[in-house]
Amino acid sequence: MTIFNNSLIKTLQIFVYLFPLSFMFGNGVTNFFVILIILSGLIYYKTDIFKWRNKYLFLVVLSFFLLILFNSYYHHLFIEANKDTIKSVFYFRYFFLLLVLRTLVLKNDISLNRFLIISLASSLFVSLDIILQFVFGKNVLGYNAIEFIGGVKYFTGIFNLELIAGGYILMFSTIGLFSIFNIFKTEKKIFYLFIFAFSVIIFLFSLILAGNRMPLIMFVVFIATFALIYKKKERIYFFSLTFLVVILVGLTTIYSENLYQRANNFYKGIPNIFVLLDELKKDYPNLEKYKNSGKQFHNLEEFNDTRLKSAINESSTNIILENSDGFPRSGKNFILLGSEEISYIGISNNILLNVERGKRNTVPQSHEKGAYITSSTYYKIYAFYTGHLPTYITSIDLFLEKPLIGMGIKSYRNYCSKKIHLPNRVCTSHPHNYILEILNDTGLLGLILIFYLVAYLLYNNYRDYKLDIALKTNISNWVYLAIILSLFTHFFPFKSSGSFFSTFNSSFIFLILGISLGLNELKYQKYSNK
Repeated sequence: MTIFNNSLIKTLQIFVYLFPLSFMFGNGVTNFFVILIILSGLIYYKTDIFKWRNKYLFLVVLSFFLLILFNSYYHHLFIEANKDTIKSVFYFRYFFLLLVLRTLVLKNDISLNRFLIISLASSLFVSLDIILQFVFGKNVLGYNAIEFIGGVKYFTGIFNLELIAGGYILMFSTIGLFSIFNIFKTEKKIFYLFIFAFSVIIFLFSLILAGNRMPLIMFVVFIATFALIYKKKERIYFFSLTFLVVILVGLTTIYSENLYQRANNFYKGIPNIFVLLDELKKDYPNLEKYKNSGKQFHNLEEFNDTRLKSAINESSTNIILENSDGFPRSGKNFILLGSEEISYIGISNNILLNVERGKRNTVPQSHEKGAYITSSTYYKIYAFYTGHLPTYITSIDLFLEKPLIGMGIKSYRNYCSKKIHLPNRVCTSHPHNYILEILNDTGLLGLILIFYLVAYLLYNNYRDYKLDIALKTNISNWVYLAIILSLFTHFFPFKSSGSFFSTFNSSFIFLILGISLGLNELKYQKYSNK
């Protein structure tokens, strides 16, 4: 039995150490590792995974998963069918993943320093592969960069057609970077500070090339937050590094036309909270007849479509429609041409009269012959840009229908079609923000549960870091910093994101939460053994 247990714990350790690598090979491999970690942990620890010093915290975690299961099936059985309901059962695997990882850390059965080193190595590999792809046109596997209309390139490295390289680098670089201070044991602090800064520059450059804007922004936030909370005098070096990072990102963006345009679009696409709230207050009783029809607002009778008969430049006021039937003629009216709104008073022979360009906070643009024109007199249509504004409006609109417990797992993508008959709504796979997605799927109750857990762990682990609890737990202070900052950047509430409930994100989320829970209880374990 001893030989079997020794083999089992070593197997479990190997799976956890190699877990960061599994993300490179897709959801199938990541899920395979999750299942193996769970099975190995359950066999080895048995009921120990349910022994918590803080029973209340255990109930918070369990309640979150039970809520997902309950509201998914309740909504499916009694309100409206959801084809993804069964996923609420499978999602329970992350509950057991968290339990196993917490116990592994609590019992000191894993070297967190080694895990951080592997995280550093894997994120450096992905970063260097992206830089290689940028320099030579192909990565180590022969993949080309992804190029979109307009010549916009995304250097995705080993992830090929998936635009997740930036997310991966952010996930594992933010914990892996701190292994540098444990790898290089030297009295010359300038040496490991140089290695740290050099690694930061590599990650920064690869994030710029990867094209995922939010991971790049969050990496800068991560460096700045690290400098802010670091408790020793060397923090001045990290503040200087933060300043250097900001300057490098700024200069790279300014001197690259492609990056500048994307940064400009990103800035314009940041949802305006006042616009969002104003749109949610609006009532459209005349559009209720289209509810649940699946018809998009742009295709409704109320929103007339035609085309531009001849091209116009930014200053032209000679706008001729191919067909003006159905367009309002009396009083001041508006049309939407691309992302520009244009006002007019009267129509004669399909020619708009008394035209004014760039109305309602839009910018005059050139438009080609045949460009679509829609009447927007009664419906203010906001520019799409990155698509976050209409996505957030749709998500909040859905949340307000079931604000307490939500509508079950993956509810946004299943029910967003109920809202697309309204202006400024859109249907996508998820709301692109953790808070909104959790609100949609689990309501206010689910949001309170998960963010209570995150806030509790951030507060307690940061307090332990400040009080040098690491001296009593034999866990490096750098490990505490890695987990604290990883939690903070990953749950930063105002960032756009992938789906919270996806395999890619959930596997990392509950990996970090499990380790954080273990660190939080480890100090009590040590005290009780005295």
